[in-house]
Amino acid sequence: MKISTTLALLVIAIGLGIFVWILDRRSPGNREQLAHSAYLVDLDRNDVTQLEIENGDTRTRLLKTNDGWRLTAPVVDRADSKVIDTLLYSTQFLKRDDTLGNLGKGDQKRNYLKQFGVLRSRLILRCTGNKTHIELQFGGETAVEGSCYVRIVSKDEVFVTDDDLKNLISKPPDSFRDHQLTPFLSPEIDRIVLTQAAGEIELTRQQDQWQIERPIKARASQAAVNRMLKKISETPVLQFKDEEGGGELETENSPTAITLFSGQSKVKIACGAPVSNQPGHIYVRVSDRPSTFVVDESLAQTLEQKPNDLRDRRIVRLNPDLIDRITITTKGQPTAQLSRKEGHWMISDQHDAPADADAVEHLFNTLNSNDVSGFVSDNASDLTSYGLDTPANEFAFSSYSSENTAEENAGETRIATLAIGRLEGDNYYARVEEEPYIVALPRRIVEQLPTNDFSFRSHEILNLPRSDLASVEITKDGTTVVLTRNEKGQWVVQGQNGSQNDLAIQTFLNTLSGLHSTAWVSEKSLAPEPAVEKIVIHRKSDQKQIVLQIGEKAAEGDEYATISTLPGTFLIRALDFQNLQDSLVR
Repeated sequence: MKISTTLALLVIAIGLGIFVWILDRRSPGNREQLAHSAYLVDLDRNDVTQLEIENGDTRTRLLKTNDGWRLTAPVVDRADSKVIDTLLYSTQFLKRDDTLGNLGKGDQKRNYLKQFGVLRSRLILRCTGNKTHIELQFGGETAVEGSCYVRIVSKDEVFVTDDDLKNLISKPPDSFRDHQLTPFLSPEIDRIVLTQAAGEIELTRQQDQWQIERPIKARASQAAVNRMLKKISETPVLQFKDEEGGGELETENSPTAITLFSGQSKVKIACGAPVSNQPGHIYVRVSDRPSTFVVDESLAQTLEQKPNDLRDRRIVRLNPDLIDRITITTKGQPTAQLSRKEGHWMISDQHDAPADADAVEHLFNTLNSNDVSGFVSDNASDLTSYGLDTPANEFAFSSYSSENTAEENAGETRIATLAIGRLEGDNYYARVEEEPYIVALPRRIVEQLPTNDFSFRSHEILNLPRSDLASVEITKDGTTVVLTRNEKGQWVVQGQNGSQNDLAIQTFLNTLSGLHSTAWVSEKSLAPEPAVEKIVIHRKSDQKQIVLQIGEKAAEGDEYATISTLPGTFLIRALDFQNLQDSLVR
């Protein structure tokens, strides 16, 4: 065979291969074809914009809008999106159980169609969209329970399918109406106005926190507001009363109502009279919807709120992530200040000694999680009567910025200040100075609050890099031993006979350089007399020596101790004391 012929055949073969590949890619696979053939219609739910159900003399029309599905006939109202989704899903995946073809022509065909109940169907579903024009005509039940006859207008056959879709569209128009009172999800609501005979209560959401704006300005309880919104959201419409007596209820004149705002949209739900012959039910009207609804009377009970029912009873609302400084002022004591630096809390008055992070967290938790005993006055003008003109204790929480930002200027910004006044009975009077009211706090809570920096002492006594240690003098039983480094930087023992115990030396240095207390027992340094052991630390980085003195044993087995770098007396573990006592030579 000539080369030219071979090349020509090769080109033809390649061309056929490419053609088959393209055809295969553009054609649905056998599995896909089989799947589509199992369903009665080829429906894209997203393309459907109109639905019409013809059920005898009643026509139910639904229209898809930017705000969701709406019922346009026989009444204009919000549609139930879940029911519509179920309807479209059931239509898209309506399976054909059997196909009845060869129905003949003329009278024969009409007789068959009449026999199947689809000649002049009383139940029709129409789905319309840009690319969708489907009409399903439903007939009678088959001999098999749970199935029915269906005809597609554009086809000659009659199909047998399950009757779930037929049962769904056979329901009255009210079944397609939204049975929820409000179209808003709870997180979408940013303002609430409760209308009652006694007046109005207004709440606003600010940075995900609810605030009462009227009749008083106060923090709102997130749990109480969310419970109220949840109850409204979960209260279903039990009946739609389009032409009955409850329709005279007007939203503007209702003594009990709630108006929900979401951005520029709002909905007012007004409660009316009890429904006669239906104990436990009341009429309601919703401002953007027609007719009167019947709901459970518990809705009206939910709206019977007093301002104090919705108030946040927590002592204060603090976000620890925003707080960089805590200042505690107590009458007759020095002011204590804690500062956060690089994520760690420090005691400012002790040359930035580390503070106990657990103690700081406990303070936040105590104030954030405990409730006030009661609300004493909504007006904080008379401070003297409550001992709040010169508070016994004051806790100030601030943020701090080292430079100007778009939100705030450089420096300290006060977030909240809790002032505690005089004691009366089992309660202290108190106020958050940024809020215009006075409360009562349980005595047991107030008296466990820290009043000075001693309460925040860290259990970390020493945190020394081993490389910074130059020498250590250990004095006990009248004898002094010196640990020092030789010219190679190795630790050697001076002043004690015998070969040195390197393991004991390393254990001693590890315990000493990372020494922790089990508890602080006094604000004063109660120097032990005589000291059981005295350890003097010399560092490379600082000429000032550190002196640790260990005294007698406490009742629990730990040892009392003091250190020159911190005021106060603390306890160290018996095991740590043993590591510091062990002989450094064999």
